[in-house]
Amino acid sequence: MKVAIIDLGTNSLRLDVYELSAAGHAVRRIYRNKVMVRLGDGVFETSELLPEAKQRTLQALLDFKHLIEAEGVDRVVGFATSAMRQAKNSKAFVRQIKKLTGFNMEVIDGKTEAEFIAKGILSNEVLPASLVALIDIGGGSTEVSICHKKSVIDSFSFDLGANRLQQMFLHTVPPQKLPSGESPVEALRAYVNEQVAPLVQKKNWPSIEVVIGSSGTIRAIAKILRKKDVPIDPFKRSSLATLIEEMLPMSREQLLLLPGLEAKRVDLILAGCVLLDEILKVLGCKKVYTTSFSLRDGILEAEMERFLAAQIRA
Repeated sequence: MKVAIIDLGTNSLRLDVYELSAAGHAVRRIYRNKVMVRLGDGVFETSELLPEAKQRTLQALLDFKHLIEAEGVDRVVGFATSAMRQAKNSKAFVRQIKKLTGFNMEVIDGKTEAEFIAKGILSNEVLPASLVALIDIGGGSTEVSICHKKSVIDSFSFDLGANRLQQMFLHTVPPQKLPSGESPVEALRAYVNEQVAPLVQKKNWPSIEVVIGSSGTIRAIAKILRKKDVPIDPFKRSSLATLIEEMLPMSREQLLLLPGLEAKRVDLILAGCVLLDEILKVLGCKKVYTTSFSLRDGILEAEMERFLAAQIRA
């Protein structure tokens, strides 16, 4: 059986195709692709999916449709996250996707997204015995799960993402001072702290020493640091702070020359860095490990469980 998993995020559209065995296990990944459709551009300012963003997404989905048909895929599972949760016109766009491609895109809530991400990581990574925070920074939201060994203690989703915060606070590259004279980066930090700190204080977790970062944003940070010959896996919060200070005054053109930074992330990387740094500060964590496992891997685990249950019933 072949299963295709489509993940429609705020920035990227991803496709994985897997072949499952009769026992419901993933035998091999046949195909993987990612397209930066930037569906969430403008959505956090207007609460509407913009026509050009929808068109980019539809074209990429049509390309995926042709590939899925060529591969003879048996089942397509489609999920959409923060931008689609935010947009007032998301239901109409879901219907448009269905009409043009046949794909059923399910808009999942933030807690479900966090749980799928945790499932994907916990099923594939060996975690230390201490308390661990799994952090996924997307374009529109950030998912955090607190775990101990293979168990999830708590999962949360915050309306904090690199694209969202860029639209709300930074606006330009480099960011300009606000009319009040306040630094937009400091305003961003204060906003993140207001969202995250009360929950952390309320939960009163024991010390969280380890963070595992699963998102493209966090992997992009690690890639930049690696090109600078900074030790990574884990990378230290102090290295992240140094990178933020370096990038603050940089123009778009200067950022494009930064080794390891992809052009498609130039206008979002600073917001993502500051967001991660502030979350690490609130949690009291000083180092971050990276993982390649994330939402799609959790969805795959759920699909394998569903397939196996169906086989048993049959």
